Amino acid sequence: MFNLTNLTQLTKKYSNNLLSLRSLNSVVSKKSIKCELFGIGNPLLDMIARVDQAFLDKYNLPSDENLLGSEKDYPLFVELHKKYNVSYVAGGATQNAIRIAQWLLQKPGITSYAGSVGDDEFGKILKRTVTEDGVDAIYTVDNTKPSGTCAVMSVGRARTLIACLGAAYYFDPKYLQMPKIKKKVDEARIFYISGFVINDSFPACLEMAKTAVKQNKLYAMNIAATYLCNPPHLDKFKQLMPYWDLVVGNESEAVALGQGLGWLNKKIKLENVSQGLMGDIIKELYNWKKINTKMPRMVVITQGTQPTLLYAPEYGINKVSSFPVNKCPPHKFVDSNGAGDGFVAGFLAQYLNYQLKDLEPNLEKCIHAANWSAGYVIRQTGCTIQGLPKYKLY
Repeated sequence: MFNLTNLTQLTKKYSNNLLSLRSLNSVVSKKSIKCELFGIGNPLLDMIARVDQAFLDKYNLPSDENLLGSEKDYPLFVELHKKYNVSYVAGGATQNAIRIAQWLLQKPGITSYAGSVGDDEFGKILKRTVTEDGVDAIYTVDNTKPSGTCAVMSVGRARTLIACLGAAYYFDPKYLQMPKIKKKVDEARIFYISGFVINDSFPACLEMAKTAVKQNKLYAMNIAATYLCNPPHLDKFKQLMPYWDLVVGNESEAVALGQGLGWLNKKIKLENVSQGLMGDIIKELYNWKKINTKMPRMVVITQGTQPTLLYAPEYGINKVSSFPVNKCPPHKFVDSNGAGDGFVAGFLAQYLNYQLKDLEPNLEKCIHAANWSAGYVIRQTGCTIQGLPKYKLY
């Protein structure tokens, strides 16, 4: 039977398609730097390809959705490799955001990332590329499962993503007590997770959230996907929401969460949600019970090419405010894979840069950095970065 381990052999033959986020104009310093941004997630190797609608229809895949696959989906990966021109890119939502934030900050080792990989070629590739990018990557190795992979299929501007997590599926909370990881946890000012990691790694996510409260650190989360806003995942969201200091999502995810929590009629469609109603959803998210009252809450919702929405009264954003997005010319658009991760990376990098300078964060500048970063990513194949960033953090 085909399994993901077989795909490791393909990377040798098609190594020219393996793209790295490495900054080509810099060499990673071996000097130890204090970790300021720490995340846990599902480290995956993305298989990125442009496909046709017939391919999605064959496997009954919806357009522009994020999905969690299983063994029954393995034939899709085989056909994707055989039929289309596939690029292999180190991925995983949290890992993407951490790597892009590292690129923007340009201080090797200032970010750290932990996750689980298999004892295989994919795991080695992931470790190497993350380290080359300056992130302090601490992977635990599962000898019983292959490293996770993800098919990223684009049709026009829409992309469908299906992940088979393998070893990445479970991150045990006891890993947070491993000396190397605990050191990063204790050092960091910001903890970040993407919603994808709450599946079977929920206990670790909750443990991180409680640590953030004890140590008064910012706990940030990306909603990540609409399916996570429904049972059985919704209960996990409800347990984590009181810990949110920063929550980021797109308009579809905000609506899905609003419907899941009973704020919005489940029959209403996204296109019928007015800006006023979207503002109400954002305020409901903001007003959800909060455990760490010392840390202000920020709610950020992206809307594709439409203005980004922000609500954060403690930072002086006393109404749901909108910030324009510079639209990408059609001829420069490549794919939307990782755009949300890039957005979060820009926001966190700018926010952290203010903290490093002991300055009060200017959230308008954070949104500006986030929109720029997302705009950069959609001009690339997946979350790939070339050279030094042409954006200077304030």
